[in-house]
Amino acid sequence: MFAATIAAALLSTLVLLFLVDAQKPVILERYLVGIAVLSGALMAGLAAKFTHKRRFLALLAAVALAAIVVPLAWRGPSLQWQGNAGRIARIIASCPTAKVYAATGWFLRDGANSLAARGEDPVFARGYAYLAARNGFPFQVIGRTGPTRATLGDCPTLLWIEHVPLGHFDSRDVLSRTGLEGLENAKLTLLRTESGLIVRADRQ
Repeated sequence: MFAATIAAALLSTLVLLFLVDAQKPVILERYLVGIAVLSGALMAGLAAKFTHKRRFLALLAAVALAAIVVPLAWRGPSLQWQGNAGRIARIIASCPTAKVYAATGWFLRDGANSLAARGEDPVFARGYAYLAARNGFPFQVIGRTGPTRATLGDCPTLLWIEHVPLGHFDSRDVLSRTGLEGLENAKLTLLRTESGLIVRADRQ
């Protein structure tokens, strides 16, 4: 009964998440963490029920091990925010006058003006500040106080965004949504990473 309840909860959660996402793309990978917990509970429930069947227990153990090893081997250790901060630091090391702006991924989807989005602003600002200081580069948070005008120089201008929803994004649309202006004539490059994205603007 326990295993059946967990299986039903797991299935209904998946169906609900993807139905909502089909109407309005909001799913981030971190929203799926609970699925791993439910899957573990399901495995534990089945294992407890069939303790006398060693082959079945061995199969469950193999599946549980594969669930951990396969994603790790496929993606490797994920650096998340630290990876993007490191990429920016390397760009600045090669061109010290590069400018960095940062915004949250809320601006790339509906709900940017919600209470949840505004409540998360200080959290993201502190996260950006910590990693920028750790990697030795200055930055400016944008997006909430109106348009920000950037000036193209000899070094690139970078827009750093974490907490990015799933999906494809266009560089100019990202700049427009975050209110970063002055880069209309720039050569734009968008790098999508495991946790966010970086838009790079260079002189043509």
